[in-house]
Amino acid sequence: MPITTLKLRWKSLIDGLRTRLGLDLPAQLENGLLRLQHARISARIPFLYLAIATVAFAASSGSGGPFSWLYHVALPGFFLTMGLVRGITWYRRRDQQVSVGKLRKRLRNTVILTIIMGVVGSAWTMDAYYATIEARRVLAPIFLFMITFAGAISMLNLPRAAIGSIVAGLSWPTAIMIASDDISIRAMGLCFGIIAVMMICLVVHQFADTLSNLKMRAELRQLAETDALTGLANRRAFERKFVDLSRENGGEPSVDLVMIDLDGFKRANDDHGHAAGDAILKEVAQRLQQICLGAICISRFGGDEFALMLPPAGDEKYAGEQDDAIRTALGLPYMFDGSIVKVSASLGRAHSPKNGSDLSQLMKYADGQLYRDKFGDAQAGVRYSAA
Repeated sequence: MPITTLKLRWKSLIDGLRTRLGLDLPAQLENGLLRLQHARISARIPFLYLAIATVAFAASSGSGGPFSWLYHVALPGFFLTMGLVRGITWYRRRDQQVSVGKLRKRLRNTVILTIIMGVVGSAWTMDAYYATIEARRVLAPIFLFMITFAGAISMLNLPRAAIGSIVAGLSWPTAIMIASDDISIRAMGLCFGIIAVMMICLVVHQFADTLSNLKMRAELRQLAETDALTGLANRRAFERKFVDLSRENGGEPSVDLVMIDLDGFKRANDDHGHAAGDAILKEVAQRLQQICLGAICISRFGGDEFALMLPPAGDEKYAGEQDDAIRTALGLPYMFDGSIVKVSASLGRAHSPKNGSDLSQLMKYADGQLYRDKFGDAQAGVRYSAA
């Protein structure tokens, strides 16, 4: 087989494995995966560490032979202390709301610690393996199974930790046991090797299912929160984004809310047909995306209503310049089927928290400003006094 073909197959295999392990996810999906992993680990890992501590105590009690500080105190104490400390730590974290960066750091530390515990357990097992026949019959199976099942419990949550613990804990002991002259130990090592390979395959397969479900939920959520015509966020997505910002900023997000209403859209729709109206709305969406590059969220609320969530302008002069630029961009002629169609835009802006910290308050204020822009102070005042 040509070397080029082998390289291509190897690259395809690596790329497929990276995809199945979630190593090439988009940033938005990666953040969702981190939160999912952290939530599941927070719920389950205290029990995992408690099991490790229990097995360490049982192994030290059943090791037999003369008293040894290493077997009966040092190593059991290490696993017992690590299990209790880490278990309590994760139990306290279960309801915490933290940033994505902190979640990533916690999970990375968990992977590293899991591999270290696998290496230490493997070294303890091999040291006991060469010590006495009794230790060989008792300690080796206990610790090999402890490491294996520790990885199995965490495999659905953190595959790198699961695979790392299996490889670090089982590869060296399994190889030595398979090379043993004792046929029973050789058979045990072969069984451990088969179990390790099967568990790694299971980790990859089940985690791929988790990623598939995560991607499907993200796609469904996007469909539910996207305006089908323009591709912009819909009102539901706009409201959720505001809630997220409020949560991140203690209930008072610092943003500007701009409401936009197209003037002359109904006439253009009546004169040129619904296809022209749809084309205009799509063009409006494109122009808003081009001119509002720093927008937090651009949304079509419905009909010819649009809304922008912008970083705070800072002063009224800059805010006015932004509004004028948007009016100018949306007021440029639209082309449809060889005809020039003219539509303009009216705007209203509200500042949070100056004009309110609740979305309904900001929208009401921005709506009032929009009607002043569209009809003038007199008619807008009559409309709002009547309401």
